[in-house]
Formats: sequence, structure tokens, C-alpha cells
Amino acid sequence: MNAASLYKDASYYFPLNNRVNLLNLNGLTWAIDSEEMTEVSGVNDIALQGTSNSKFATLLARDQGCPSNPDLCFGVTVAFWFKYTFKFQNNGDQVDQYFLTTGGMHTNYGIGFEISERGIDRNEELRFVVRKSDSQCIFETKFPILIWMHVTFTWDGNELVIFRNGDKITDFEWHECEAGSFGTFTADNFTRIGIEQANAAYDEFALWDIVLPEQHLREIVTFYEGTFQERL
Repeated sequence: MNAASLYKDASYYFPLNNRVNLLNLNGLTWAIDSEEMTEVSGVNDIALQGTSNSKFATLLARDQGCPSNPDLCFGVTVAFWFKYTFKFQNNGDQVDQYFLTTGGMHTNYGIGFEISERGIDRNEELRFVVRKSDSQCIFETKFPILIWMHVTFTWDGNELVIFRNGDKITDFEWHECEAGSFGTFTADNFTRIGIEQANAAYDEFALWDIVLPEQHLREIVTFYEGTFQERL
């Protein structure tokens, strides 16, 4: 299966090439540009960028299941192109950034998925979190700044698998899973990009309601590398 077919089969596909009309090519549910993200040059034409805690876009709103509620999600793949850099306060201190959240992760009291950068010593690491009602897993892995990278994660109800440019990541800088009571599904059922202090650009966001095979994820990256090499 080629990349074009894969995107046609996605449950949601947002090219993210117009901040006013955030078109979903695979359905009637469009995204909402909540606070005027900026248009920048992307991998495929235009991309969207947020630069402060007031600029983000809401892509999905699902009451249950994927990706809002990991407790009831038994197969999902989320993939997008991504480029970020650090953010600093006026006093020079590095700031935590939240790049993607689903469900209650936005307000840190519910369950869901999250991608963030912890603002520690310019270490160029992203943190991936999946939080269920009875457990939480955190993964930290290297992602270089200032270049476009393809980010993918899959979830089958039990395991979060993360890919960088189509390659499965196994060499985590830090990884921890713990059991406990981590809250319940909240009324916040949104998937957002560019949440807090997100000095990052996003392009070609897609979601499949299945766990795509690793081979297909690599095919997606190979397609973009071959088609838009001058932008990567």
C-alpha cells in the first residue's frame, strides 16, 4: 500500500495548510483554529505554527474512545510532521512546552495522551505520556530541534509505540510506567496541537482508527522524503 492510499484510508487527515479553513480531507469534521496560529512554510506547502500559550488548534472532539480516552481506545495511529525549538522567558529560563494533548491531559487532571518538551538544559528531548485511569507511562527520547521530523505514535490498548521518521524508537533516554489512580475521563474530549508555550510548527496531521504496521509508517516517510526532499 502506498502513502497516498494510506492517507485516503485515514479517519482524519488535516493538511494544515490554511489557518482559517482547517480542512479535514477525509470527513465533514473540520478543525478549529482556536487562537490564530501562524502560517509558515511546511513539508507540503503551508504548515501551522504556534509561538505562545495562546495559540493552538483543536483538531478532534470525540466523546469516547480514541484518542481522547485510552481506557476505551484499542487501536489508533497518530502521525504528523513536526519542527520545534526551545522557548525562553525574559530572564533566560527555558520554558516547558506542550505540543499535543488529548482528553484531560490539557488541564493535567484527566486521562489521555500528551507530547511535550520539559525545558531542561536544552536537551532536545520530547516526552510522550499515556495516562489511563489506573496507570501511566512516560517515555523521553531524542528529537533534534529546527528540522522537520515525522512523529508517530500507536496505541493498541496496552502499549504505546513511538516512531521517529518511520523508525520505531527503542533507545529511550528515560522510560517509566506506574500503576495508580490517575483520574477518569473528563468532559474535555479534544485533541489539540500547540497547547502551551508551543514554539513549534505542524504539517500533514493524520489519524487512523487502527494500529498501522511499521512498514506502512516507513512508506509514509519515504514518500515525503522523495516528494518534498528540498523542504526537509
